[in-house]
Amino acid sequence: MMFGGYVWGTLSDLTGRRKTLIVSLLVNGLAGLFAAFWRNYYYFLLLRFISGIGVGGSIPIVFAYQSEFIEKGKRAKYLAGLSSFWIVGQIFTSSAGWIIIPHPTNNNNFLSWQVFLLIAAVPSLLSATLYMFLPESPKMLQQ
Repeated sequence: MMFGGYVWGTLSDLTGRRKTLIVSLLVNGLAGLFAAFWRNYYYFLLLRFISGIGVGGSIPIVFAYQSEFIEKGKRAKYLAGLSSFWIVGQIFTSSAGWIIIPHPTNNNNFLSWQVFLLIAAVPSLLSATLYMFLPESPKMLQQ
């Protein structure tokens, strides 16, 4: 995630926050989605590593992106609200894992941990889709 934050943060300064955020969310979501279909341990690790690089990009960029739309006096309050959604996401992920993973599936070719990975990829892919309808950050539009 640290490596991803450095690379994606630099890219967002050069090419735009919105565009880079969408790509980092897609990297996270698609790598998570593909990891659900790989049973080879090393490919699975590689895909989870790539997913972590995507997460490392989305975290700092989303804060920078939102802060550019908010006036300085209200920025702390809104960024604290944004931070609370990470907690909601962690609760959702933990709850989904607790509910899904212990239960076997009826299909031996598709196991419960794979179902969990598919569900865990949905928020990133959905967010990437929704960000396509939002404007580029004001800082990038001024350049």
